[in-house]
Amino acid sequence: MPDIQVQISQSQPIELSVEQAQPINVKLADVIKVITGGSNDKTYSQSFITQTSVVVNHALNKRPAVTIINSAGDEVVGEVTHMTVNTLIIVFSAAFSGMIVCN
Repeated sequence: MPDIQVQISQSQPIELSVEQAQPINVKLADVIKVITGGSNDKTYSQSFITQTSVVVNHALNKRPAVTIINSAGDEVVGEVTHMTVNTLIIVFSAAFSGMIVCN
């Protein structure tokens, strides 16, 4: 399977490109389906701008898996602490912008 690169912008359509192929535009909802495995399980996403920590009030009534994507489209790591079944806090080692997807 070829490598897929994801580039996310808050104001532009998401562009996916496959090696040696033309870029295609997809909806953010479709990217979230790929991240979550396409399940019908509840999901929540939240954007953030230049922060070292983010409080996420997802209201999913569970302790979800968390995916963090920076503004370049790369998956990154943060320290996730589930405060309750509806709230979590993520701490990063440096400030950056991106999106959090809870599933």
